[in-house]
Amino acid sequence: MKRVFAHIGFSVAITLILLNFTGIRAALAITVIAGALFALFLCIRKTRKNVAAPLCMLSVFLACIIFISTYYGNFLPQSRLNGKTAETSFYVVSLDEKATNGYSYTVKTNYINLNGAPQNIKLTVRTDEKINAQPYQIISADLKFNLVADNGFNSYGSFGENIFLSSKLYKYEVSDQKINSPYKFILKIKSDIRDLVRENINKKMQGVILAIVTGDKSDIVSEVKNNFKESGVSHVMAVSGLHLTAFSGTVYQILKKLRISKKPRTALSLLSVIFYMALTGFTKSVMRTGIMMIVLLAGKLFDEKSDSLNSLGFAVFLICFNPFAVTDAGALLTVSAVLGILTINPILNGLYKPKIKIIKYPYDIFTTSVSVFITTFPVMYFVFGYVSLIGTVLNIIMIPAAQFTLISAYLMIIFQWAAPLLSFFAALSNAGASFMIMLAEKCAGLPFAVKDISSPVTGLVIAAVFALFGIAFIIKGKPLLKRCAVISVVVSAAVLAVSLILNYNSIFIRTISGYDSTAEVVYGKDCAVVVGIDDYSQYYTAKYILISGNFDSVIVADSGIYSEKLAKDIDSNSAEILKSGDFDIDLSHKLNVRYYNDESGDKAIFTVFDKKFEFVSGKCENDFSDSLINGNRSSEYDSEYTINKYGFSERRINQWLK
Repeated sequence: MKRVFAHIGFSVAITLILLNFTGIRAALAITVIAGALFALFLCIRKTRKNVAAPLCMLSVFLACIIFISTYYGNFLPQSRLNGKTAETSFYVVSLDEKATNGYSYTVKTNYINLNGAPQNIKLTVRTDEKINAQPYQIISADLKFNLVADNGFNSYGSFGENIFLSSKLYKYEVSDQKINSPYKFILKIKSDIRDLVRENINKKMQGVILAIVTGDKSDIVSEVKNNFKESGVSHVMAVSGLHLTAFSGTVYQILKKLRISKKPRTALSLLSVIFYMALTGFTKSVMRTGIMMIVLLAGKLFDEKSDSLNSLGFAVFLICFNPFAVTDAGALLTVSAVLGILTINPILNGLYKPKIKIIKYPYDIFTTSVSVFITTFPVMYFVFGYVSLIGTVLNIIMIPAAQFTLISAYLMIIFQWAAPLLSFFAALSNAGASFMIMLAEKCAGLPFAVKDISSPVTGLVIAAVFALFGIAFIIKGKPLLKRCAVISVVVSAAVLAVSLILNYNSIFIRTISGYDSTAEVVYGKDCAVVVGIDDYSQYYTAKYILISGNFDSVIVADSGIYSEKLAKDIDSNSAEILKSGDFDIDLSHKLNVRYYNDESGDKAIFTVFDKKFEFVSGKCENDFSDSLINGNRSSEYDSEYTINKYGFSERRINQWLK
């Protein structure tokens, strides 16, 4: 059987995604079912010879065992600390990261003075000021432990890093005792690189360069981050295969120029991959690419050819030893992106092969971007609720620019001992990052840059396509796969057409979580009203909704500087900002918007198809939903309500990733 690890890795990953949704009881039940089916398939000669069926059932069984053992052995003991306070000694294992109010650190406990408490666990500690201690230096404090989330998908990647608890640090004592760890050396290098970049690169460009070199995103300006995201090129700032390939490839080429023989050169390149994985904190995206490259380089050492899809499956399998790793949006995006490069990209490249060499490179980037767009689309639907339409084309310019900036930054670090070379490569890095920021800013403002895909109908299309290809995978055969591709296009077009007909007169209410409150955007096919924009993240989300909708008229309730900025950024001929604190507007016979202020705070009441939705300072009450957004606090996720004459529906947006 070919590609054994591809079958195992992806079967385990898909099972764990489902288990993280359904919980421990489902895991216990599926374990029994999968074990029984595995035994049954072994007993039946036809399925035993097929191999794929029993292997997949064995993978499902193994995934359940991994999930159950981690739940009872790791998550449950730590979750029992939720709400408890204990004298704790710990040490910092990360560089400081700027948070909304203060700083955030990853720490590891040395001792928790509480009966039955698990020891040596990682958690997130937030502070108002920087901790005055060195990494791996013992700190003592009374900590109150809080559970990050009740499941992996709501933890925004924390569970994927084995972090289940958080705490706020107020008073602490620092001792002279230090923990010895080999990673202390890596952390020191990472800190020195950050200091070097901060000293030699302009402030606005620092965050981009640190992100692409070490994965440290703490210095990225919010506006820059959102522009990259809106223009569909945020992947260049997330350390992944692009950066690891550039780093190890540079090392390999330097060794080749030095005429070092093949096996020592390959061995040193392999070590450089491991070093870079450590430097970037063993993030899931780097782990995935790193494992693949290790497998490929190891094959070169032994003169063996390796299968890329099998290597990806093997990498996914190793990552899945942490069952919560599949809830990390970054890991899902990178794995699905590589899957597109390995499966769809060869087909696209086979359709046309440029004969002119100068066209080949941009054409390869374009086909790669299209392939990645196709396979990451389902993840983008669940994670963000929108996609960038311009990113596919923009990558043709942005990826070479990122590679230029990355290599220049490496050379700046290598030659930091020589002032003239340091200044020269710093100038190149600065120019590269500046060009990337300018390009993202220009493209993010285009009206067709982003498209909202949060409609439940999009989910139906994705489910239909998955079902079709799942059947084709089980039955097998290339002709069937081609037919499924054609059927998928037809089904997608048909479902979208029906959706357009059914939702033509629908009204949508989108809640947007922020730092201290929840904003609302209510819109139909022609007009939109925005209420409660209090911070930049809400402004950014509302902006892409409005640009994507291309409405004839937009009304923005005046609630601060970001409301005014939003009104100015939308087409000035159609956007209107209401300075009055109270208003009552009939946008159509189906929609009335009333906005006023009283002692309890700002209130927005949307009456849609005779059904009332009331938002009070971020609190949502309506005729259909029992879920409330508490007080003045922000919700942990966005919601979208779809209302028409056929009924009402609600779905959560971006609950996997802030």
